[in-house]
Amino acid sequence: MDGAATLRKDLPASREEVRELTEELARANAKAAQAVGRTERLTEALQEAREQITALKEEVDKLCAPPSTYGVYLSVNEDGTVNILAQGRKVKVNLHPALKVETLKPG
Repeated sequence: MDGAATLRKDLPASREEVRELTEELARANAKAAQAVGRTERLTEALQEAREQITALKEEVDKLCAPPSTYGVYLSVNEDGTVNILAQGRKVKVNLHPALKVETLKPG
């Protein structure tokens, strides 16, 4: 048998191999497309979960924060602290550095 005859004999088998490989490639591409779709959905779900966790954390922080107590300024002390009336009690507290005692008026 010469080379051309051998090639002609192997040609149908080669065509079948090419067809099988093409089908296998198509299946692999379909699986890859499905995986990409799942990855995108999971990424979106993860982002939504992160946003929900952040919102819930902020809400928990607000709920765990101590209650804000308001007081009425009464007077200044020699050591720089001030007397206030808070929740019916006279309390001695430090003044925030941004506040000037000269600007405060009793009441």
